[in-house]
This record gives sequence, C-alpha cells and structure tokens, in this order.
Amino acid sequence: LLKRDKVKMDRILRKQISPLVTLTASYIRTGMSILDALDEAGKTLGRPIYNYVAKFVELVKLGYSPEEAFNASFSSIPRDVRAPLVAIMVAIGSGGRVNDILSAAERYTFQMSRLDEFRRYRLGGYRAVLLLAVIAFAMSSILTLTILSYASKSLSLSGLVAGGFKLELVASMYYIPAMIIVTASSIAMSRIVYGETTTALKYIAIISPVISIVFAVATHLL
Repeated sequence: LLKRDKVKMDRILRKQISPLVTLTASYIRTGMSILDALDEAGKTLGRPIYNYVAKFVELVKLGYSPEEAFNASFSSIPRDVRAPLVAIMVAIGSGGRVNDILSAAERYTFQMSRLDEFRRYRLGGYRAVLLLAVIAFAMSSILTLTILSYASKSLSLSGLVAGGFKLELVASMYYIPAMIIVTASSIAMSRIVYGETTTALKYIAIISPVISIVFAVATHLL
C-alpha cells in the first residue's frame, strides 16, 4: 500500500514520456523555443510529468545550467524515463541541431514503448504459468493429505497400526514449501512482467491467504 502510489506514478510517467518528446518536437517546429515547447507539452499531458517539467523549465529560466536543473528535477523518476529527457537537455545547448536531436529522441521513445508493450504481451503468459504452478502444488498437497487420512483411518480400524498419521505435521510439511513457492513465484511475476519487485507484495498478500485457507479447511475436514 505504501509503495503503490509510487509504482502507479512510474507507470504513468513511462506512458507520458513518448508523447512528451513528440509534442515538444512538434512545438519547436512551429517556431517555439525549447523551454516554451517543453513547458507547453507538459501542460498538454498534465500530471505527473508536468510537475517535473515545470520545475526543470523554471530552474533553467532562473539561471541554472541545464545539467543542474535536470539533476534537481528528474533525479527521482525511473532511469528509462530520464533517458529521452537527456536528449532535451542536450538540445538546449546544442546550438542549431535541435530538430536532429529531438528526432532521434522521438525514434528512441517510440521503439521503447513498442518494446515495452511487446515484452508485457510475451511475458504476461508466465504469470498464468506461475499461478497454475502454485495451485497445482496446493491441490497435489491436499490430495496427498486426503489419501493419508483415509489410509490412517483404515490402518487404525484394522488394528495393524495403533496410531494414525499425524496429519497436522504432514500438512505443515506441505504448507511451508507452499508459502515459499508463493513468495518465489510472486517475486518472479513482479520482476518478469513489471520489471520491479514491489508488485510481488500484492501477489503475496492475495495468494498466501487463499492457500492458507485451503490448507486450514482441508486439515479441519480430514
């Protein structure tokens, strides 16, 4: 919950960076200065990107160097979002090659967004595979507990064995690995699909209680 807003904002910034560069380049082609074009593009896209852009523009206008303003304004945003913004910073001090630099940045951000969409599409299937692996392990554990329960009752009734199996002990031996698998799968899903670890906490918070309830109910019924 504490990290959710930061993660959400980073995702919005990744979506806004490509149109920001494109809009800035378009405004410059109409005759606007780089700072005015960047400020106008930020206003068009709105928050959260405009918060950073407005600070950068204001610092440069106050006399800070583009490098100092850039570090003060964009140091907290993701690295892949900062990369296209570096091109705008370079364009400010480039002299007469502004359009060439921004055109290269446009191509970079376009390819970056396409690659990110393709990556999410291809890797999204792994999320289902990992979830199915957790469910399959839990179901196989419950099946094993069921077989042991009936075997224990049969042996006790036949008089061959004085005591039965300790189902609570067997269940715990399955439950602990299940929790380890849930944690490892959640981290894998977060890193593979989203590229960061924070989302793993969401999966752990959702899957762990479900697996715990399944084991609790099964142990109680058996």
